[in-house]
Amino acid sequence: MPIYRNELIAPLGRGGKFCDYTVQTYGIGNLVEITQSYGKLEFNTQDIRCVKRASSHEVRLFRFYYNDEAKRYKQENNDQRWEQRVREANELLYQEEVEKSLRGFLQFYEDFWLDRGTFQYQNKLTPLVFVSDLQAFLHLLWYRCEDMANFFTVLHVSGEIPAQEKDVIVESLNRLKAEIDDLRLYLNGQVFIHGKALNGVYHDHEHDYRLRKLEDSIKRMFQPAFYVDVTQEQLYRNVGQYYASLKPTKHFCNADMMKELKEQLIEQVRKAMTIKGKQTVTSFNDLEIAFVEL
Repeated sequence: MPIYRNELIAPLGRGGKFCDYTVQTYGIGNLVEITQSYGKLEFNTQDIRCVKRASSHEVRLFRFYYNDEAKRYKQENNDQRWEQRVREANELLYQEEVEKSLRGFLQFYEDFWLDRGTFQYQNKLTPLVFVSDLQAFLHLLWYRCEDMANFFTVLHVSGEIPAQEKDVIVESLNRLKAEIDDLRLYLNGQVFIHGKALNGVYHDHEHDYRLRKLEDSIKRMFQPAFYVDVTQEQLYRNVGQYYASLKPTKHFCNADMMKELKEQLIEQVRKAMTIKGKQTVTSFNDLEIAFVEL
């Protein structure tokens, strides 16, 4: 990440200068290594339209570990102690709970979304849906949302995804859970207040409306898409897009294509917001979602 960059290559050895840094986290985010690079820039002899770092540029390392007693990060200057800390921290990533969370997410997404026909058949969600089977499905989905929220939190603290993206995904999962709660409450009311049978099939207007609303929310969660923040000019992956990013694809194969896609989506959403009379993004409710055709 650039801090300073002056690409004017002046004569008499007064070359341009740069200062960059990168951040690497280890384990569950309790170890942080910052690499600072600084020095002169020079023309790239293969293409003088570009500049590159001089081979003699300087590199400095700053290493920090989280001290539980002091409740803050402290700097580690001993190489041997740092290597030991890294080994111990990385072991945390292979604990049974973390492995179970990772495999659970991948398996559920593939079963629930990529093979929906089989999933619906196995869970008695087609062609006729009894109230009892729908309740069982809602119970399963609620707890899978809880598991996924924990999974993406682990990804964040281990440095896999940024805080803003984690917050957006977890908030969307919490909203889906709240919608599931509302539907479960409605179904319980139909059974215990209005006396409808658990093995009954209902398709009145209210029932069908609630199911369509849930299906739309599920689509927003699992079909690959980006939440678009036009104020910060940022894209945040939803659950489906995160899964899609784990596999190679011709659609996002390099930085230029991602930059082009980002610009297109932001402009597209900015126009949609203008039509709606919105100018800025101040909360999750203001984020627009843009589905991506893969």
